[in-house]
Amino acid sequence: MNILLKKSFPAGNILVPPSKSQTIRALFCAALAEGTSTIHNPLVSDDTLAALRVLRQLGADISIEGNIWRVRGGKLQASGQEL
Repeated sequence: MNILLKKSFPAGNILVPPSKSQTIRALFCAALAEGTSTIHNPLVSDDTLAALRVLRQLGADISIEGNIWRVRGGKLQASGQEL
């Protein structure tokens, strides 16, 4: 039996399940960064939505369009509200 092995380059896309901690980290990094950041397929949970609300109270502009969250950051300010 002869076996012929050829060099190949796998290609494609995979969807990695999101995690709560990665989603929250991405939100905070995006809120601190200048300009607009896009988070694809965030994990939606009570904790990530709470982080989103806190960042909005601190001045981040966050829009949700399906599985894409757009964060316009770089303008965070202290809030007199309870976070």
